[in-house]
Amino acid sequence: MNIATWAVDPSFGPEESIEGAATWSGPVGGPGDASSGADVQLLVYTSRGRLLAFAPAKEGIDWTERPIGQLPGPLDGSKGVTLLARGQSAVVAESYGLRGYVGRWSAEALEFTNWELIERGDYHAEQCSFPLALIEVEGKDCLLHSTEWNRLDVTEIGTARHVTKRRSGEKPVADATDEEPLLDYFYGELHMSPDRSTFISGGWVWAPYDILMAWSVTGYITDPESSGRSFEEPMTSGYNWDRPLAFVDNDTVAWAYNERESVEDDLPASHPSELILHSISTEKLLERIPFDHFYNETSPCGEVSGGLAFDPTRQHFIAYGPSHDTVITDRAGKVLMTSPERLFGFSVSARIGWRIESGKRLVIARLVD
Repeated sequence: MNIATWAVDPSFGPEESIEGAATWSGPVGGPGDASSGADVQLLVYTSRGRLLAFAPAKEGIDWTERPIGQLPGPLDGSKGVTLLARGQSAVVAESYGLRGYVGRWSAEALEFTNWELIERGDYHAEQCSFPLALIEVEGKDCLLHSTEWNRLDVTEIGTARHVTKRRSGEKPVADATDEEPLLDYFYGELHMSPDRSTFISGGWVWAPYDILMAWSVTGYITDPESSGRSFEEPMTSGYNWDRPLAFVDNDTVAWAYNERESVEDDLPASHPSELILHSISTEKLLERIPFDHFYNETSPCGEVSGGLAFDPTRQHFIAYGPSHDTVITDRAGKVLMTSPERLFGFSVSARIGWRIESGKRLVIARLVD
């Protein structure tokens, strides 16, 4: 097993830069091809509000580029942007800002169009990554997204219809009456289960205290906020929201942990990290796997950082991050491969990772057995 890489220099001017990237299985043809093929492409968002798609050439040794969308207004990418694409929908948002756009694929124009503005509340937004997920509800493409610091909503893409069932006049906690309570919880990065029926938020509460919470999509729609389940074992504390996390199956989730988070005064800075495996349905800790591939020794409270993915076909964990080598292990945590390639993102289904160099170059990495 190894990693093959390609360095791609997008065709844009000196004032334009790459601000985000994501994989997408969508149309791959040129003019006249309006099919929704399944070939994986890598999308990038640029500082000029453009979406570019990079698809592998037939010989597999090069990547072709084409523009596939233009946002109607600028986003503040100074702290990064979050880009997601699935099926006929795409969303781009300021990672630690207030605004974003969601668009639909046009088979006629061969690009994403009809962009709609989405916004969230500004309370501590700079500490909370914009919670976003593309989902399907009763056959309709929908966006699960933050509208306030303690509130998510489900919106049908293309109609802006609110799917979430809320009481009339229900307000966030900061403004709520006793009859209108909402969850006192800052939502963080959202993770979807393989069957996309369950999602997890890597959020936090005061003062601050990080908490992972899980909801079923249907449960959240019918009973927002209060239907969630939290992961309380082992106990954690501190600034470790948006920690590395991956679904192992539809009910089991693995998340990165270092015991220093709870007992930092009694453990050395070199104390190894691990993966905690939890069952969502039983709310029980299932397993602790030695996995020291995230810990940042400069962190004051044992925080772990980076990204985590799980390949259910090969039963492999993939640990990655802009500050960490890429490591692949088996289900028990045994290292199978280590690569100096440092990746910003990784797609299990495509077995493709990527990083952005100086905002100008896109490095695409593919796992090869």
